[in-house]
Amino acid sequence: MSKLILGMSPITETIYLGRVNKKGTEWASDKRDVTNNFIDVLHQYIAEHEIRTIKHVNGDEHLFFHILKSNEGIDKTIKYLEGLKEIKWVIYIMSQKRKNLKGLKY
Repeated sequence: MSKLILGMSPITETIYLGRVNKKGTEWASDKRDVTNNFIDVLHQYIAEHEIRTIKHVNGDEHLFFHILKSNEGIDKTIKYLEGLKEIKWVIYIMSQKRKNLKGLKY
């Protein structure tokens, strides 16, 4: 029996857990939609207002942000980023976004 695979449909953005055919090109009949479970686990893995560096299997490092969609959440994240010298360029981009988000009601 083939191993379980986690994958996402690029059309529906649905995350599936299941088995694929021998070629690895199609889902077998036992795939399940695990989108909500995946998002719940992701929220646990990256705490609110946290930024995590995660290494991809190819060696690239990626930053993942968990920002509460509120003025307070954005402000906390920007304050955190200001302490990270290696990503100073992100601060400018986020401060511009914050200007656009300040007037929104959540």
